[in-house]
Amino acid sequence: MNSRKLRQSRQTDSRYWRNSRPKALSSIRDSIYRIVRRIPRGSVLSYGDVGRVVGTGPRQVAAAMRACPVGLPWHRVVGAGGRIRTPGEYAWIQQERLMAEGIRFHGTSFSYDVYRWRAKAHSH
Repeated sequence: MNSRKLRQSRQTDSRYWRNSRPKALSSIRDSIYRIVRRIPRGSVLSYGDVGRVVGTGPRQVAAAMRACPVGLPWHRVVGAGGRIRTPGEYAWIQQERLMAEGIRFHGTSFSYDVYRWRAKAHSH
């Protein structure tokens, strides 16, 4: 991804998430965001895996990701099996960001087992 496109995607990303972010974040969302912040570059977790760590379901994780704070590495949360589940143009942005971090795609998916983050201990 060239630097101009990456800059534009960050600006678009910032506007989108800022406009959809709620005023008060719940403790479950805070827990989700803490886990997502810990996912290192080049690694991913599924919505379901994040949900299991914090004690909620994948749909609640998806809802939290739609309202995430600016700067959160939201692109590192993916669908089960290494699929992009982000809607619209954000799917392209997510794939480009993951590829920039070294994740190799085969068409529109990648090997989740290869890139899945395996932290020693999750704390929330």
